[in-house]
Amino acid sequence: MYSFLDNEALPLSGDKIPSGILDAKDGLASRIIFGLNAQASVGRMLFNVSPIMNNALDKNSFEASVIGGTQLCSRRMLQQIIYCVGGVSVLFPLITQCCNFENGVEESEKTLLTQSTRECVMGEVIELIASLLDENVANQQQMHIVSGFSVLGFLLQSVPPQQLNLETLSALKHLFNVVSNSGLAEFLVEEAISSIFLNPLIWVYTVYK
Repeated sequence: MYSFLDNEALPLSGDKIPSGILDAKDGLASRIIFGLNAQASVGRMLFNVSPIMNNALDKNSFEASVIGGTQLCSRRMLQQIIYCVGGVSVLFPLITQCCNFENGVEESEKTLLTQSTRECVMGEVIELIASLLDENVANQQQMHIVSGFSVLGFLLQSVPPQQLNLETLSALKHLFNVVSNSGLAEFLVEEAISSIFLNPLIWVYTVYK
């Protein structure tokens, strides 16, 4: 929860005229009167996290009590909290679901989904895995520890040929680029090449167009 200063309340600096548009160099800090953050709390008491210090408002003494029934939460990106449920490997079963999706959907249901949509499912799953590994050392370490690319290679062997298309190949190339630029590239690149790209059991039934 934040409350911002009006333009008129901003201190003038030289000939600089306050503007309603935030300057990228100034950021938001100079305009915050007070900010109550769930991460700056003790029990049901929240503290002011504003950098502004003046006689009227001392951030060290400014507090607010959380009313009953209010739940404190801190929003984070999926990439940062996936470890709470087991890490990147918890997404691997989605690959087997793609297989079931292709083989188990009835004809009446397939009419509701275009062929292009069905063929992009595998690529979307791989893109999701790549996004979790991108610039996240913890997820990269977990991928290496559980031999993630070996598991992916094994699962991809059972993927229907329709799912091994240009969209899937493009997603795999993106995944390879991500691990190539990662801190654990020395380990992950070798695993990716041997388990996926040079695994003939994955590509032998692929329909090339």
